[in-house]
Amino acid sequence: MATTNPTGAYDELGLATPFADGQGERESFDAAPPWHGYSEPPFLREEGEDEALAWLDTDGASGAGEEAQPDDEERDAGEAYAEPETEAVGAAGGGTLSLTEPQRAWIHALDRSALERLPDATMRERFLAQDWSGIEFPGNVPRGQQATDTIKAHWALARTLFNAMASVTPERRVPSTLRFREHPAQPVPQQAGQRLFAEARDAFLRMHDAARADGVDLVILSSWRSRAKQASLSAHQSNPNAVARGVSAHMYGLAIDLRMAVRGLPVAEANTRVDDASAAKAGTAAKMGNLVRMYRSPVYKWMALRGRDFGWYPYRNEPWHWEYNPPGFKARFEGTAVGAAVAQEDEAEGAAMIRTFTAKALGVKVAVYVTQAARRASQVELLFYAHGLDLCQPVLKNRPASFITGRPFELGALAEASGRPIVVMVPHLDWEHLAANGMAYGKKWHRLGRPDNFNAVAAEALDQVRDLTGRPTPPTLARLILAGHSRAYGFFDAMAHEHGAAQMQGSALGKPLHVWALDTTYSAPIADWRAWLASRDDLLATIVYRHGTYRTQGSAIARELTTGVNGQAFAKLALSAHGRLAMMPVDAGRVAHCAIPATYLPRLLAALPAWHGEADAQAEGYNASLDEDEDVASLANEAEALDAGDEVAQDEGGDATARFDAFNDSRDLAWGAASTEEATPASEAYEAFDIPQEEAGLAGSGLTASEQRAVEITSLFETGKAGGFYGLSSNFDGQGLSFGLVNWTIGTGSLQPLLRDFARENPARWVQVFGPDASRFLELINRKGTDAVREQHRFAVEQMNTASTGARGKPVWTVRQPWVGYFRRLSEDTAFQQIQVRYVRDLLARADYYCKAFHLKSEQAFCFMFDAVASHGKGWTKKKFDGVEKRRLLIEQAMAALATRHGAGAIPEADVLLAIADVLATTSAHRWADQVRRRKRWFVTGQHPRGRELAPYQPRPGVAYTTSSGA
Repeated sequence: MATTNPTGAYDELGLATPFADGQGERESFDAAPPWHGYSEPPFLREEGEDEALAWLDTDGASGAGEEAQPDDEERDAGEAYAEPETEAVGAAGGGTLSLTEPQRAWIHALDRSALERLPDATMRERFLAQDWSGIEFPGNVPRGQQATDTIKAHWALARTLFNAMASVTPERRVPSTLRFREHPAQPVPQQAGQRLFAEARDAFLRMHDAARADGVDLVILSSWRSRAKQASLSAHQSNPNAVARGVSAHMYGLAIDLRMAVRGLPVAEANTRVDDASAAKAGTAAKMGNLVRMYRSPVYKWMALRGRDFGWYPYRNEPWHWEYNPPGFKARFEGTAVGAAVAQEDEAEGAAMIRTFTAKALGVKVAVYVTQAARRASQVELLFYAHGLDLCQPVLKNRPASFITGRPFELGALAEASGRPIVVMVPHLDWEHLAANGMAYGKKWHRLGRPDNFNAVAAEALDQVRDLTGRPTPPTLARLILAGHSRAYGFFDAMAHEHGAAQMQGSALGKPLHVWALDTTYSAPIADWRAWLASRDDLLATIVYRHGTYRTQGSAIARELTTGVNGQAFAKLALSAHGRLAMMPVDAGRVAHCAIPATYLPRLLAALPAWHGEADAQAEGYNASLDEDEDVASLANEAEALDAGDEVAQDEGGDATARFDAFNDSRDLAWGAASTEEATPASEAYEAFDIPQEEAGLAGSGLTASEQRAVEITSLFETGKAGGFYGLSSNFDGQGLSFGLVNWTIGTGSLQPLLRDFARENPARWVQVFGPDASRFLELINRKGTDAVREQHRFAVEQMNTASTGARGKPVWTVRQPWVGYFRRLSEDTAFQQIQVRYVRDLLARADYYCKAFHLKSEQAFCFMFDAVASHGKGWTKKKFDGVEKRRLLIEQAMAALATRHGAGAIPEADVLLAIADVLATTSAHRWADQVRRRKRWFVTGQHPRGRELAPYQPRPGVAYTTSSGA
């Protein structure tokens, strides 16, 4: 199998390709690349255009005041030459960029469309020439008509447009993990009757003033909505693509609908259904034509260029809808972020857990912050952060505390959002005055990179934690994380050079070590790094580096980024690092240098091993639903529960904790997870009824011993019964109801085909099973299509389930009567059991396909592949992340590395399976990655918390599998 270029070792963290949510599966917490430096321009020049527009030069503008040093690529990459601010702030500050005259002219030209910004010339010309007045908005069907193939083609075209526009002005939707709280919404001055969450209101007012300075008037048509108002809008909107269901960002006070019309450009405001008569009356275009017309509005164009500078991001389907969600906002909204006011050098006991002190061992100023989870923990993780040249906007005073509390890094908020017991330690390295401060040694390294100095300063930091928390002793360390950005190579390279020092094996540096180098590859001492990686088994390093070209100010010559060139050298090292070095290449045009920490630190934190220290049980909100001896139940939910493009939310839990979730934006919900294993403990899964073990079984199914064992293992994981037809699960995972051998679900539509087959083949038995509800249930499940599955899922949640509140305040779901009795009867029906086996055979055939594709022959491999197919979908290798078949690419990289080690055609089956297990785990939702990895590795290692229960079914590695198909 071929590897991709740029190449590197198999990325164990599964992070080489950034995920996206509704924006293609990109993480909702990522910092969108700002428009400057190496990012996309606000407008792309037509082919052959002779007009000289200096503002189109993506390398041209760089900040204010200080002349860049053309030969200092690292300084240029900082992209920040602003005057220092007077204080650290937590909210979106409004940025320092201002529009040029050509930009303002483009914004106010009503004949110029934001479609012109599309980078693909063919697509741009196609969309500009398209007559959109006859194209239906996705989900819309004209009155009296049905969804014909032509109308569905309209929907597909519209979604293509929305996706293309989202690639130019990225979304950053209010995250699904944001717990719903009805914060008091504050009146917005100069916007009659409008209310917003306080921070969002303040950001809007700054944005409003900036827009007015550019001649654009921002008028809010809709903002905060009450629950009752949102419910009313949902009830009266037949197209679910056009209004949120359940919980909307409007209910948080975090969304605004802006007026798009201006003099000379009338539109039907906030309207996705404009017929010809209404369009003529309003002076606009019909159908999608009205929406596309809004791309010409100065309001939309200004927001597309400047909105994110103030923390406001678009929703791809609705040009008028914008949401407030700057980096780090989730923690502030939930009351866990650190405010700027607490970043004082000498804080009183009882204040926020941040303190700045001068280390006695070295004389360097150090800030420490203790997350909420760490405040009650006797064992913590230490996240040491080495900053780079102090250039990233805004350049704040009160260093180093403001690296923790202020933009653009907000390290405190990032650590809090992880939910882990973390102590953040940030020294003021003052690279600009390294020699003058007496801190230089070696090759312009920082003296803190000497192991003895580092351990001494780290010990002092933990003493500060003791004082802050009021504990009698400092916390002990479970893990040390050395993270650094940009000029931090002056710290990392020193550590690598000192790999043999005795202090590297003791104190803080003696703990399990993770090294995260964030765009630091301005140097490449490969020999030192190779020796460092080889010096210990518990060292895992990840290098994130930007690659591409850049131009210094005033130069027309494009140069290769040094970070990219050196990154390739490290990538070669990774091939021989035995999995201890993972490489994450990043397109320089996609993520700016200064955005790298805020973009990738959350992902790296999420990919850490699950926390199993004593603080795990105490840390509020951290993995509270999982116990070490519990496994997760599975659902065949590879298909998305929601279609792409809807501003939607689900609040099936009534008063239970609700989460906002956009269409295809299932970042942290089990029902939108990448696998069926990422749901909830098995003890909560099959709670509806219990069937005696002897009643379950696949005897007489006609399956071979290998096939039967595969099904028994997966059904044991899924339902608690080996080969049991009887597993019935409630809405614990958001899927409404799950049932059968491999937990087919209503939420994903995988159970409905089995029910339809049973009703068609055995109509009398259908009536016997479902009694007085047989007719209406059959009418419901006979409907097909996305909208039908949505309706069926809603029925399962509302009619089949009862929600109560558990001891931890979490919703507890139970299947209610008479549905428990109905499905009990269905599970006992031999005809339906045969249907289950029939559908299982399809999955078994797919498992056989994958075994042959990977040249695997053992029963162990066959059972593994069946479990992968059942829990991750028949096309699990083809699932796309950010438009990329990431699993396939990662597997290809892993196989190439294994072939190098063992020789082509000589890779042991166990190694192949373990590599695939890691790929499946790292491409699953981060909360469940460890559970996925543990389950899949069991097939090879036999190790699992439920090992005694699973032991009788351990598949045999030395026995060839057989199938009943005879193939």
